[in-house]
Amino acid sequence: MFFVPPRWLQALTAGFLVWRLPGGEKIMFLTFDDGPTPGITEKVMEVLEHYNARATFFLLGNNAVAYPRLVEAILAGGHSIGNHGWEHCSGWKTSTRNYLANAQKAAPFTSFSLFRPPYGRIWPWQARALRKRGFQVVMWSVLGHDYEEITDREVVLQKLISLAGKGSIVLLHDSAKAAGNCLFLLEGLLKHFSALGYSFEALPVTQKPTPTGQASANY
Repeated sequence: MFFVPPRWLQALTAGFLVWRLPGGEKIMFLTFDDGPTPGITEKVMEVLEHYNARATFFLLGNNAVAYPRLVEAILAGGHSIGNHGWEHCSGWKTSTRNYLANAQKAAPFTSFSLFRPPYGRIWPWQARALRKRGFQVVMWSVLGHDYEEITDREVVLQKLISLAGKGSIVLLHDSAKAAGNCLFLLEGLLKHFSALGYSFEALPVTQKPTPTGQASANY
């Protein structure tokens, strides 16, 4: 399990990928991929609300269209949303033309500002092309591996706690496959870092989609 991206990779791609946010304040950025998922996204938001935490949900376009009320609930809860593509396709196996089309198809229903590549697999030229179209390509500082079978959740939680800190972008998944692990790790992270005086904020966006899918610049 690789919980953090290699430093050489972060340094090499720092010009076009966002791995963490700068600053010395006790602020952490929790992010969730692959939703919205009925019955799970709501539980994630309940845990976040208990700790007065805000987060960013990177939504699949087809899920956003299927569950518009969940998208509305995420935004109403003070969270931000990002674009995870219309379908969960790997940039390594997709032509740049099709990859961009996949992102742009999802944009009216997710985000015209934030994009996270599915699997984290994206070619540099794809990332640069997305940036030219106004997207900020967001990766992560710490990966929870909640989508995998975890034999000892407490061990994984302590590993995440040891790696996360100021400005970290933490990646979990509000998907059916990851649900149990996600909720356990989320609760543990919030409890631990809240006690240390951390706040949890949503990633800033420049545009916010409305429930009808039309973009608004008034964020």
